[in-house]
Amino acid sequence: MLKNGYIPCNDSGRKTRNFQIKLKDVIFYLGDVEKNPEKYTFPGGAFSTAASHQRVEWISELPAEDFRLWLEDEWYDAPDAMTIREMARLTGYAASTFQGWISADKLQLVQLHDKAVTPKVWLIDYYCHDGYTITRKSKKHLKLLNRFFEEYGGKATQD
Repeated sequence: MLKNGYIPCNDSGRKTRNFQIKLKDVIFYLGDVEKNPEKYTFPGGAFSTAASHQRVEWISELPAEDFRLWLEDEWYDAPDAMTIREMARLTGYAASTFQGWISADKLQLVQLHDKAVTPKVWLIDYYCHDGYTITRKSKKHLKLLNRFFEEYGGKATQD
């Protein structure tokens, strides 16, 4: 974040404790993160030092309607109403992640007969809007976005 200019700082060039940051710049950054979280969202693994991680460059905004149509085709065979376990299997996220999204009112469950389910269209809605700003995307989510961008016009690249 410092090296890429998101927070103004002075770099002394030393190996440790090399950055000097003004308190007012940190306060501005923290306020801006709350107001504009999409500005500071990065694909999972973007800051990993592991040699094997994949670096992914995304366009700044997901073309939501195009993605929605593509995703409806991609998930055509998925059930129209899914339990948390089924959504986890489809997306690669843990069931506890879905519980957190439900608790935060980002995704809804409804009672259908004897089980709680989410309609597939609601999951697609989430993926087309709030889901794009998930900072630690699952491998399945990243693969899905890459396939979409490749078909949409080569907007995503992998190194």
